Amino acid sequence: MMIRIVKFILAAWIAIFVAGASIALAANDTPRDFIDARIAANAGKSGVYVLDTGAEALLARAWLADNARKSIDVQYFIWSTDNIGILAAEALLRAADRGVRVRVIVDDLLIDAPDKSLLALALHPNIDIRIYNPRVSVGVPLQKRLMNLLTNFRGVNQRMHDKTVVVDGNIAITGGRNMAAEYFDYNHEYNFRDREILLLGEAVKSIQTSFEGFWNSKLSVKVEDLYNGWGLMQKNVRVEDKEIRQVYRELHDYAKSPENFAPEVRAAIQDVPAAFALLSRQMIWDKVEFISDRPGKNDNTLFLDGGGRTTLALAKLVLSAKKRVVIQSPYLVMSDEAIDVFRQIIARGVTVRVNTNSLASTDNLQAFSGYRNQRDRLLKMG
Repeated sequence: MMIRIVKFILAAWIAIFVAGASIALAANDTPRDFIDARIAANAGKSGVYVLDTGAEALLARAWLADNARKSIDVQYFIWSTDNIGILAAEALLRAADRGVRVRVIVDDLLIDAPDKSLLALALHPNIDIRIYNPRVSVGVPLQKRLMNLLTNFRGVNQRMHDKTVVVDGNIAITGGRNMAAEYFDYNHEYNFRDREILLLGEAVKSIQTSFEGFWNSKLSVKVEDLYNGWGLMQKNVRVEDKEIRQVYRELHDYAKSPENFAPEVRAAIQDVPAAFALLSRQMIWDKVEFISDRPGKNDNTLFLDGGGRTTLALAKLVLSAKKRVVIQSPYLVMSDEAIDVFRQIIARGVTVRVNTNSLASTDNLQAFSGYRNQRDRLLKMG
């Protein structure tokens, strides 16, 4: 599989990036100087570049991890222990080893990392890991998991779907990809089609603020605290110094293996700056607004907050349309209020186009059934 992956990534690299190699950086510029100069030249604006393919998204993440100067803040719903997830963890470990502050928030629901590996990473002096709403997986014994599911299903179902990477406070990636192989265009079982944006400048401040809100939320709990319990309702996990070193060594050894991380891919990551001139021409600079939920959305503590904040912002945007609204979403299940918003803009001549999953392509039959029940109603609206 790795040979196929390498060929795919390199083909994308050649087609998308190398065309920009003919224009070099200024003699005294480092690649990060080039980025900082673009940000300074567009003060108050945000640069946007669409990361449409998994190859682009992987190369961008890998290069940013290798070239971060001060900080990397990462937030994901899913972080798998597959090839992509392991290599990403090793890249962050290398960044931390050279003094970069690394902070990670991961939702608890689908974490499958071994307890000692997760704790060993969290104990690195430059790495902090927090788990969002840990009621099911991390530090939770089976008996407590069952009790939580039976007695507090709403609480267990309170999940964090944010997906952001912020580097040094002025570069960010956000969009639909989790940290797992299927989100980057290679997986034998799944073929997810996702999209993200690379952001520079002003809007990154809002992404950073959102991250800080989740980081400081009582729902985000330190890994060390989750493994420091006693009795039947919380795990107690300890790692010795030699075990910590072993975890780090195994991660580095995994990444050094050509079977796991092909030399051609390493070369492509190192050559990313050759694309900067081309990317600079393709990047759009404008006013950009980042919209996000608050931690604990829809927990009934604040009326119309959390999910309501995002919903209201999107409704306002749709209602402002003058000619057309184009939507691409894997799931399309609308409330009566949302349908009424679209009815209003259609009545004044706005065209609405929606691209969503079919029954054959969906990975969520429940969501599709909700859409299927509404489809005829939506089509009749025009």
